[in-house]
Amino acid sequence: MDFLRLLPLSVALGAACGLRLTVPFLGMALAIQHGLMPAPSSQLEWLGSNPAVFLIAAASVLEILAYYVPFFDHVLDVAATPTAIAAACWLTHAMMPEMPPAIGWAVATVAGGLPAGVFQLSTITARGFSTALTGGMGNFIVASLEWIFAAVLVLLAIFIPVLGVAFAVTLVVLMAKSLMWLKRRVIQKRMA
Repeated sequence: MDFLRLLPLSVALGAACGLRLTVPFLGMALAIQHGLMPAPSSQLEWLGSNPAVFLIAAASVLEILAYYVPFFDHVLDVAATPTAIAAACWLTHAMMPEMPPAIGWAVATVAGGLPAGVFQLSTITARGFSTALTGGMGNFIVASLEWIFAAVLVLLAIFIPVLGVAFAVTLVVLMAKSLMWLKRRVIQKRMA
């Protein structure tokens, strides 16, 4: 696969890792298994195997469900932040094996890790505001939006990578505006 296709694919998948860690791996596994995309490198061929698809699907279901459990969602965020960034970096680097290691890891950090970090920190902030406003009762909305947006990003990344990047940028802008609105609401609630 060429660099111009892999770069937007990496950015969109990196952003999806920041929303749900396992969903990008599941999307790629299914796409590779069903011939919708070739494995970007020999390091990722195992993703298309039946055992890998089964295990990643099970992990995805467990991850999605776990975020609906109050308090546990915050604990998962603490563990998911470094893991999502590392997974996005590894995935991006594995998709570009022909690059020299120093350049490959630099690209992986910027194209994969940075979007994952931005999305992960944004969702942690959103969950914190949701907890402050609703006592945690509204966190299921944040959890639902996270996995839905992750799935959409993965689909776009696989089929139309440039549109996946555009969707990721749009989400960042919308999340920033939403977080500013939530911050004002929390301040108003505390002043009342």
